[in-house]
Amino acid sequence: MNIRFMGWDDRLAVLRFVYDAWESISEGPPTDEPAVAALYLADPFLPRIWERAEDIVIKIVKGRSLTSDEEEFLAHLKRLYPPDSWRKVVLSRYSELQDDINSVVDALEEVVTRAHGSAVLKKTVYVFPAFALTSGTSGSAYGEDIVGIAFNVFGRCGTGTRILVHELLHVFLNRDREFRAFLRELTERFGVPAHEAHVEALTNIVWWKAGRAKRMFQRYYDPRWKALVRFEQKYRKIVRTWWRRGGSLFERVRKAFGVTKY
Repeated sequence: MNIRFMGWDDRLAVLRFVYDAWESISEGPPTDEPAVAALYLADPFLPRIWERAEDIVIKIVKGRSLTSDEEEFLAHLKRLYPPDSWRKVVLSRYSELQDDINSVVDALEEVVTRAHGSAVLKKTVYVFPAFALTSGTSGSAYGEDIVGIAFNVFGRCGTGTRILVHELLHVFLNRDREFRAFLRELTERFGVPAHEAHVEALTNIVWWKAGRAKRMFQRYYDPRWKALVRFEQKYRKIVRTWWRRGGSLFERVRKAFGVTKY
């Protein structure tokens, strides 16, 4: 596994902040619709930026040229660049994260290899730091090789290691395109993010295997999201059986949900 930790970039930090704000209310658990309207009224330009944020992040990380529209979006976001004091907080915690991730890498590689094969571990994953104003530490995966980790700049929060593991698992799932496509089908069928159930189940096993949890399954993706919790409970049973008995996780999930051909 090759993880490349990038330095601070105001553009990436702010893009991640906007991306997270809109993703939380548009793709997260059921929420009050006025929250969407409030953000739109605060800045009607932000929804347009959110729709393009992932593409812009990927271009910046890969050193690709931006279009004039993308440059315009970034110029608009300069007003959100954080103060130096916030950057210092983030970079301090980011340094702790880089030290701590080594304690779970072996467990992560074992779980990923069994679930998705060793090939998905070969390409570099780029990780960049960002800031958050609420909810401790959070993360986002972009495509098949980029992760943004945001640290709350107010008060104390953890190293974010578990969040990074979760987002890395999203990246590795994205590289397993057959499994990813199948989980999208389950998402459409059940109306909850099946990919989050999958990734959170594997995150729990990594944490347990690394000696950071006493139980195989310690957390749900979002315990407030009752429909997703019910889906996760079923998914956990499949994953537990797979972990103990071996075989293909993809085939076990496919058969458990009654999909005979895929």
